[in-house]
Amino acid sequence: GTYDQMTQLGSGRSDAVIFFDSLEAKVHKLLYKNCEVYTAQYPTFRKCNCSSSNFSKKIILSPLSGWEEKNRLSEDVLKLFYRDFRIVISQSGAEGIHLRPHPDFGQNGSWSIQMRDYLIGHGVKASIVDCNEPIRKVACNYIGVAGFGSAALRDARAACNNAFIVGFTAVSKYYFNDPKFGYGNSEGIGWINEDGSYNPQIFERKKHVPPKRKTVPEILNKFLENHIK
Repeated sequence: GTYDQMTQLGSGRSDAVIFFDSLEAKVHKLLYKNCEVYTAQYPTFRKCNCSSSNFSKKIILSPLSGWEEKNRLSEDVLKLFYRDFRIVISQSGAEGIHLRPHPDFGQNGSWSIQMRDYLIGHGVKASIVDCNEPIRKVACNYIGVAGFGSAALRDARAACNNAFIVGFTAVSKYYFNDPKFGYGNSEGIGWINEDGSYNPQIFERKKHVPPKRKTVPEILNKFLENHIK
């Protein structure tokens, strides 16, 4: 169809499409003239468990993504990751980073081992953790979540009310023309810009209160009611 490749969702032949970001919904409403478009509450909302005894004020979680097919990254990419990790550490007061490989990396962890060794070699305390538990179950264990602009950042934001969530624009641009726009309104997610500039406030742990929206089941029930009548 006309928009299949661009949207990765379809060309509007569905009866309805549900998004979790208001800007994404607004953009797709312009494309899908005969399809109902909704904005829902993120599915992992209200999963926050920050009272857990596992919480660490000193560790950042970084879900590694992109380049799933590669075992090694170029020096340029490693330097950009290192630069942004150093910013996060200096601004948050964290002492170390847990690198969480993408599930598609396979048993050898793909380039996560190279990343760990590179960071350690440049004075950053880093270790690799497994990805057996979903992000929503582990996000509250950390002072913040930061890294490549993957869907894991949204999962972490919706799952934890307090951790800071920060995306790295420079490395994300290897995959996306405009990483920030790809995240719509980036609700509750801060960004380190491509040139390394940033707003210091994005590294503060503070209560995140998302806009109140209907849940997916509520939207589906109302949709069915309207079409059964």
